[in-house]
Amino acid sequence: MSDKLPYEELEKTLVPNMDDKALQNSLSLLETLIDTIPNPVFYKDKQGVYQGCNEAFANQIIGVTKEKIIGCSLFDLTDAIPSDLAEIYHQKDLELIENPGTQFYEATVQCADGFKRNFFLTKPHTPMPRVLSLE
Repeated sequence: MSDKLPYEELEKTLVPNMDDKALQNSLSLLETLIDTIPNPVFYKDKQGVYQGCNEAFANQIIGVTKEKIIGCSLFDLTDAIPSDLAEIYHQKDLELIENPGTQFYEATVQCADGFKRNFFLTKPHTPMPRVLSLE
């Protein structure tokens, strides 16, 4: 007999005592909180695919809706991110994955208004919790 938990039991251990409505409410609150941060915020998975961002990042930096960013990599957003800058960001992401911790650096960013600006980036490397689909 296997020591592995069936999926339903594993799901209960990941989100104990939280029904779908409560989980949806918590996720909605978290999204609202992130959107109220005036600084651009985003997060990606280890493959470099955007998993989320706030309105400031979507509007001021990329210039498209959050829904058009999520599920894309740097190299999928060529209208907003020049390839030379995408390559720099990608290399920094790889460095962070190889050396977990918090990364601080200054980088040029092409903003949605077409101007390039220097930003100080703070990128923590923390394990992402698994998000359960509510579909």
